[in-house]
Amino acid sequence: SNVNFSLGSSDQKVTEFKKKTKSSFIEFPGTVEFASLVKNHNTGLQEIIIQDSDLMVYLVSLKDGIPWKMQIDGQIKGSLDQLDFYKNGKLQYFFSTKNKLYIIDRLGRDVADFPKMLPSDVRFMGLIDYDRSKNYRFLISSQNNQIYLFDKKGNNLSEWGPKKIEKEIIRSPQHFKMGGKDYFIVFLADGAVQVFNRKGDLLNIFHTKEKKVFSGNFYLESGMSSTTTYLYY
Repeated sequence: SNVNFSLGSSDQKVTEFKKKTKSSFIEFPGTVEFASLVKNHNTGLQEIIIQDSDLMVYLVSLKDGIPWKMQIDGQIKGSLDQLDFYKNGKLQYFFSTKNKLYIIDRLGRDVADFPKMLPSDVRFMGLIDYDRSKNYRFLISSQNNQIYLFDKKGNNLSEWGPKKIEKEIIRSPQHFKMGGKDYFIVFLADGAVQVFNRKGDLLNIFHTKEKKVFSGNFYLESGMSSTTTYLYY
């Protein structure tokens, strides 16, 4: 059935966008399942990406209404990020479904050779830019607790294999820096954490302040070395 959708949600940022649109309403054929604020790189203004229950993705603009829509293969998993794929100041939209990685430009066109098929069903995903060089990495953890690291072109980095984790991964693996080097932290259902370097080597470097089941929130006190780096959770 058709629904009326105002440009707002319980998310604070999207609610602020609603206030700017005042009484704007847009009608979608299906139920709205996903919404994310995005930046228009031409104007600097906020827009919003919507996906409905018919798997249709829309760009919604205060100025232009719906500039484009496109149907994809499944529901968007997790979050949507923006990236500068071509390093020219123009932003694209990066997200995943259960089976594919997508990069779409502001005109609703697939970028480069995307979408890319994934070897396993996605549970969590993240966008990594190690040194703000825009040589992106895509970090994916699967439903069967495997971790993949893909390069900017969507190729799986061989040193990551993938990494098979024996315990359940309960949130998106996180990237952090320590002493100028890059690491990834993985949170497991039994309260343990695992840390990998950029090459995918498992390291034993963390001091945890408390030993308990992971609640979902954490704070990383990053120092110059493992002896001055602590994880609170």
